[in-house]
Amino acid sequence: MREVQKRDWQVFWQTLLKPSSILRGFIFALCGYFLSTQGAMLPLVFGTGFVAVGAWAFTAYLESTQRRFHNIRLKNLYTEVADRSARMQKAIRLSRESGSGVFSELPQAVRRVDRNIYYALRRADILADEVIRSEGGTSMSRPSMSHAKDPQAQALLQMADRNVVEYNQALAGVWAAVERTEAQAMVFVTTLDGLRVRMLGHRLAARTVDIDNMDFLSTIAETKMQLSAIDQALEEIEMQPFPKMIAVMPPTPPTDEHQQQGH
Repeated sequence: MREVQKRDWQVFWQTLLKPSSILRGFIFALCGYFLSTQGAMLPLVFGTGFVAVGAWAFTAYLESTQRRFHNIRLKNLYTEVADRSARMQKAIRLSRESGSGVFSELPQAVRRVDRNIYYALRRADILADEVIRSEGGTSMSRPSMSHAKDPQAQALLQMADRNVVEYNQALAGVWAAVERTEAQAMVFVTTLDGLRVRMLGHRLAARTVDIDNMDFLSTIAETKMQLSAIDQALEEIEMQPFPKMIAVMPPTPPTDEHQQQGH
């Protein structure tokens, strides 16, 4: 949460102080100055100046909200999440108007998961940008030294190989956290799509068979469980973004020469 808020303030100040935004503020100030030269009352001049500063900051804020994501793919993914969430809220309202009262907790669950996905995607976006700027998004490999004959040099190269494996595992863990967050967002979108279509059919079709109504209630219950699972998965990603690692390269046993040197 703190990283997201820090990014939001950073983008806001960058937007507020960029040349085009400063030009807008200068135009607003000129309007206030023009009123003062026309003999306007002092309170009106101050009021105009206050409105001008507010308009400058507000327009910069609105523009900054569109620039918060580094990655356009993650931004578009949340746009889909927000769209499906809004459609689901509308579908629930229509179903309630038609007399269906089975959506007691669903609207709150959708809003909660929507909000959690937003912050999870924002954290994933910040994490991915940090990795790209720091590592270039590539894995590390050591230069080839197959010609090395010295036993100590070979032992050091084996240590370097283990370091490379651990580095690549850590980097893969970071990207895995980003990918799992994207996947959970897609599950949210597809889950709401499926339920919304079922709700539409249930609301418009003639419901004369009890088993159809029971099947619809079961679908709503499964959706609530799915939303809860997404919520829990996002929390686990936030608490433990790196997957558990296994030892790929076991320690190399000492050579006979090293044992003799030890004696």
